[in-house]
Amino acid sequence: MANVWIANTSRKDWIINVRIPESAGLFMRTISSGMQEEIKGVSPEVVDAIVKHLQLFGALTRAELNKHGKNFEGLAYATDKAFADNTFHYGLEEHLDQAQSRSVVEATRAALAADATINNRKKERVTGATTVEMEQERPLKGVRNKMSITVDPNVGRSDKIQLQ
Repeated sequence: MANVWIANTSRKDWIINVRIPESAGLFMRTISSGMQEEIKGVSPEVVDAIVKHLQLFGALTRAELNKHGKNFEGLAYATDKAFADNTFHYGLEEHLDQAQSRSVVEATRAALAADATINNRKKERVTGATTVEMEQERPLKGVRNKMSITVDPNVGRSDKIQLQ
C-alpha cells in the first residue's frame, strides 16, 4: 500500500475527482486552500491514477516547485513525505507570480486589440499612440490594482504575444 500527499498552495479550494482503475468507483476529495491532504493506504495503481489526474491540471512535484513551472495552478503532490510549511509559502508565491504574468499578457493582448480596432493597418493611423487603462474587477483586501499599457507604433515590435 502507498500514500500520496496533495498540497493546495492556491487561494481557492480544489475538488479532486478521479475514476479509480480497480473499480467503477469515483475517488473524490476536497483540498482546502493552504492545506495538504494525505491519502493513505491505497494501491500503487490508485496513486498512479491520482498523479496522472493531477498532472492534467498542472500539478507539480515537490522538486518541480523550485523550477518555476509554467501555468502553475497551485497544486503539488508527493509520494514520499508530507510537505513542509515553507513549501506552502513558496508555492503560494509561485502561484501569484504566474497569475500576475498571465494578467500582464492578457492586458497586453487587450491593448493590442484595441489599437488594431482604432487604427486599421490598411489606412493611416488615427492616433499616435493608444493607451488602455485597466482596473482589477474584484480587488483583494480593498486595494484596487490598476494597469496602464500604451501601444506606440514608433517603438519596436514584438510578435511574441499573439492576439488570439
